[in-house]
Amino acid sequence: MKTTYYISFAFIMLMATIGQAQTMRWVPAPTGMGTCPNQSGGKEQTLSYALEYTPAVSGVLTSYTTGFLVSCTTEGSAVAKNQSRVMTSKSREISGCNTMGSVLMNSSGNSGNAIHNTIEAGVPVLLHLVCLTIPKGEAVTIQEEVVTDLTTSIDIGSGESITEFPTFEGITIGRPKLDQGPPMHLLDFKSNAAGDFISQLDWSTSQVVNLTQFVIERSVDGIVFAPIGTMDVSEKSGQINSYQFFDKEAVAGNNYYRLLQVNPEGNNEYSPVRIVDFTPKTFSVTFTPNPADEYLHVNVQSPSGIKNIRLVDASGRIVMEEKDNNKNFNARLDVKKLTAGIYTLVVETENDNFSEKVVIAH
Repeated sequence: MKTTYYISFAFIMLMATIGQAQTMRWVPAPTGMGTCPNQSGGKEQTLSYALEYTPAVSGVLTSYTTGFLVSCTTEGSAVAKNQSRVMTSKSREISGCNTMGSVLMNSSGNSGNAIHNTIEAGVPVLLHLVCLTIPKGEAVTIQEEVVTDLTTSIDIGSGESITEFPTFEGITIGRPKLDQGPPMHLLDFKSNAAGDFISQLDWSTSQVVNLTQFVIERSVDGIVFAPIGTMDVSEKSGQINSYQFFDKEAVAGNNYYRLLQVNPEGNNEYSPVRIVDFTPKTFSVTFTPNPADEYLHVNVQSPSGIKNIRLVDASGRIVMEEKDNNKNFNARLDVKKLTAGIYTLVVETENDNFSEKVVIAH
């Protein structure tokens, strides 16, 4: 009868959540919640946002897991800080700026307790802090990453717990560029390989407003750009204008391109960044340090999608697992709670497999 009572209690609590809101959203972080780099001002002042969660039940929030896609800026990833404010942080970012134009941001936490993480149905709580570095005149969007999903685990008492799946609406966060006239209307900007170490850049505009010239810039690291050519703006206003440029001195590896749109008043703007790669991708796995104490840094590059990254103990038991369907994986695995000993790092892709011994020494 005792068991039946507990099952019935959990069932009643689960049914009570039906029809109630379980939501998450990013909101401007209140003063005093946390600090962000360059928060006092400057050219690249960061914007701080908090993850607000409204539960449908009351209890103790023991953990939360989230996955978001944050679009990249012309300077790469906008995520400068990603930290839980109420629990042990289990956060990471996987940059996909070069492949899909966004960053996978996991903003998660665990080890919640009754002292700090008691929640009440319908009452919002702020779980997480992110700091976003966004250049003036640009914006980023934050969308839910559906594979990871958004979940929370709540202890509702009597030894029972439930999982909520909050809903989320995407958000656009930007920094306006003041005293700026209407920009050029860029319809598209494409790049592709046109031969051995020859990059072809094509772009078009719907109209031109007070622009005189395009400066084509190239970078080998996506950070430091240098001009490699110029092109005058077409005089044909009021119609679609097309442009083409060939870079015949591209280098091995990634070549990053952007357009500087020159305005006589100095209100210049940059286009999004495009990449042409002249390096055949090969499968590689690197990790450090070994032995590891608190964290294990793992980097995977693969010509095919990555299926999983695992740590396996001496008995063959999987003690840690990460899943990623991108072709690049760069993350810091938290191994502080693992028992000291010898483990095997296993990486499996669609076409390749890797395994190597890792020593965890505390």
